[in-house]
Amino acid sequence: RFLTYYMPQIERACATLHAAGKLTALHLDADNRLLSPLVAQTSVDFIESFTPPPDCDMTVSEARRTWPKKALLVNFPSSVHLQGKSQVQATAEALFREAAPGDRFALGVLEDVPTNQYILTLAETVQAK
Repeated sequence: RFLTYYMPQIERACATLHAAGKLTALHLDADNRLLSPLVAQTSVDFIESFTPPPDCDMTVSEARRTWPKKALLVNFPSSVHLQGKSQVQATAEALFREAAPGDRFALGVLEDVPTNQYILTLAETVQAK
């Protein structure tokens, strides 16, 4: 279905937007492993709201290998906010290690957050990187 119905429309949108000098993105905040080879074939410039484990099934390093030319805007996994300050720090640091080396990577809070208690912890950890 993705190949038949979505890819042609994605490619039409990419062609139109690229012709106008615009970048294109896909919002992929779910289990992506199954569709990742097809996503790799698209002309999309970046993947946004990409959500790694424990919330979804594809790691940042897998995404970087599968989509080497696409930028990643990674959603910090919402469930980690419930695991405490040290786990928020450890997960953020691990995501940065997975993403390196290279550019075309950003980490943000792009989906629902079950608690705001550790947002400052996350921001301080990101700032240190």
